[in-house]
Amino acid sequence: MKPRVAFVAASLLVLAYGVIRILDGLDGSRGSGLAWTVGHLTGRSAVSRFSLPAG
Repeated sequence: MKPRVAFVAASLLVLAYGVIRILDGLDGSRGSGLAWTVGHLTGRSAVSRFSLPAG
């Protein structure tokens, strides 16, 4: 994956992680469930994109 594409993808995944985590807390409870799982998988994907070697 090209470094520029990886950086943009990682940034968008971090944004998605934040939105999912905010939406997860709207019911007054944050905990293990579908939103928690999807949010954390998105966060892990973002971290892996940021750690791709350049070049």
